[in-house]
Amino acid sequence: MTEKNVITAIILAIILSVSGFLGYIYYADVAAMSSIEVTINDVYITDVKFTSFKLKLDANIYNPTDQDISGLSSAFDIYIEDNYVGEGGFSNVFIPAHTQSEKDVSITIYYSGLADAAVDVIKNVITEGNFDLIISGNINGNVLFGLITFSQEFETTHTYS
Repeated sequence: MTEKNVITAIILAIILSVSGFLGYIYYADVAAMSSIEVTINDVYITDVKFTSFKLKLDANIYNPTDQDISGLSSAFDIYIEDNYVGEGGFSNVFIPAHTQSEKDVSITIYYSGLADAAVDVIKNVITEGNFDLIISGNINGNVLFGLITFSQEFETTHTYS
């Protein structure tokens, strides 16, 4: 092998190694964000207005993975039986690996949406015996040593019966 081929092979090996390492870190960060577990400890009504009120949720966000999660934030909408009733979110949460973080999550509920939702809930409880609460939004976080922001849409439905 010539000296030029050896140098090319070394450079190619370095590029592949660095690319593989960065790909692994990216995948591990994204997998960590996808694995978070959220539990609600308490709910407080904080700001009652003429058209809406605010709920403050005391939430625990648990990171069961070996990766730290940084810059975690979320914005979401809340629907009851397909009626928009409010919005919520949180921002800038850092959760080290295998730990949990307490975070206040603020939610605004609009009375106009609740009125329509109440009618649909009553109809569904009478006819089907249940109703759906839907939370839909985006979750964002920093990945690859904070160089890239990862964003993923989510939707979760809970049926109350």
